[in-house]
Amino acid sequence: LLGSARQRVSRQVAAIAISPDSRRVAVSDTIGNLELWDRASMRRIASRRETGGYSLAFSPDSTRLASELMLWSVRNDTFEPICAIPAEYQVIGQQF
Repeated sequence: LLGSARQRVSRQVAAIAISPDSRRVAVSDTIGNLELWDRASMRRIASRRETGGYSLAFSPDSTRLASELMLWSVRNDTFEPICAIPAEYQVIGQQF
């Protein structure tokens, strides 16, 4: 899906979200890794381990990303934590 043949993701994808401005794609896999890709160049620009989940959603202004475990700022093409979602909650999906 993303990247060239030699960069292709070989893990099982759990969730994909395209930012409303169409610049970035967020991908999480089944073991919790979270990646941010530049849509134009098909290049991975950021990644975090054990922070993804089975649902992802960008904010309408494309500056925040919600995963099952965390709300992230992605304004500067990095994952900066805004707040954690308490472990006692089971997130099934989210929407801004």
